[in-house]
Amino acid sequence: MRKNFILLGIVIVLMSLIYQFEEKTSIALEEKKERENRFFRIEDKGELLSIKTPAVNLIRKEDKLYVEKTGYLVEKDKLNYFFEILSQLRAQKFLDRKNLEKHINESAFFSPTAPRMLFTFKEDVVEFTLGEKLQTAKSFYVKINEGNKEKWAIAHDISPNVGLYTKEEVDNGAFHYTRVKSLFYLDEKFFHDTRVFKNDIVVQNALIDKTYSLDLIKQTTLPSPVDLEIKKDSIRDYIKGLLKLRAQELVYPYYPDKLTKPMSSISLNDGTVLLTLYHFYEGQEGHYLTINSDPALFILAPSAVPFFFTSIQDFWVKKVAKQKIEKFKLVFNDKKELDLEIRQGKIESGEGEKIKRNEVLKLIQALNSEADFLTEKQVKGKGFDIQLSNQKIKAIIKPDEVIFSEGNYNYHVRTDYQISSNLSDYLE
Repeated sequence: MRKNFILLGIVIVLMSLIYQFEEKTSIALEEKKERENRFFRIEDKGELLSIKTPAVNLIRKEDKLYVEKTGYLVEKDKLNYFFEILSQLRAQKFLDRKNLEKHINESAFFSPTAPRMLFTFKEDVVEFTLGEKLQTAKSFYVKINEGNKEKWAIAHDISPNVGLYTKEEVDNGAFHYTRVKSLFYLDEKFFHDTRVFKNDIVVQNALIDKTYSLDLIKQTTLPSPVDLEIKKDSIRDYIKGLLKLRAQELVYPYYPDKLTKPMSSISLNDGTVLLTLYHFYEGQEGHYLTINSDPALFILAPSAVPFFFTSIQDFWVKKVAKQKIEKFKLVFNDKKELDLEIRQGKIESGEGEKIKRNEVLKLIQALNSEADFLTEKQVKGKGFDIQLSNQKIKAIIKPDEVIFSEGNYNYHVRTDYQISSNLSDYLE
């Protein structure tokens, strides 16, 4: 009996070893097949010296790639996108070139104008030619020249489909082929590093258009508001957004004396980094940005321009009600008063009057809203007084806004509804 258990144990061990061997062999064969089918593997070639396509030539200087035509830096992420698409190409079948040429002319697969890419390495040169797309499939012909070796293949792009497609569209569609073909015609505008800030910096302070400063160490503004909280998250978000700015397009080289009408400026870290926004370049209207750490002129999209026209008040908490509104009193010009209390969502009067809920809610909504802007000079106009538990507020009603005066500031709240200054309008 014991002998049988020992034999059974030996059999199990042997079966396990055989399974592991077959599994490893299968994985190794799959990896070998994947390596063979992935015919575009420039990462094995060592240091890349240049890339030449029908539209652009990129060359290495020191440890970075530059656009030869303009001499400007290539963005790494854009280059990664370029190689990511190429890395998704797989050979479905390698072709016997000599046999094919006996029956069909090469131009049937690769026209004389077929787009080519040339990759130059220290030790090698690789030429990649994109041929015609197969009529009844999403596959296409490719040709790879490495040194004296030339390979022809039917290839396809294994990356996922983008969007909604029927099976027929996926099988016969030209999306992947068109995307690969587009790589050959990306010009210098695509490859330019359009980031305004190419390197990470730690911002300690920012002077906005010479009118106010953000102190990132103390998380405040200079000048500071009186008895108002600072939106610390807004300060951090503003700087994060600023450091992510990029241009729609850039001009390099450019002529500084052709820039006119400066619109705004941002100075970082005591002036060590200076950004200046201009309205015109060579007489053309736009949003043109210079930064003293970069030799290019950045053309900004309209969506990026608000960074240069922020107000100091954007970083202040401008809500007039400093606490949750539960009990409050309205005092009108005729000295009549209305005591109100909110209990479990209901609005009740201290004197038992029937209240127009919607009219009171309009007022509460305005008190809880962030003011559009603050002013400090005294404002006159028709209105009434509001007494919260520890605040006395003057409400002044204008056609398109209500102004709450309290403490050092007037809180201007624009509304699309009318707030009444008459007691009768709050009662049933």
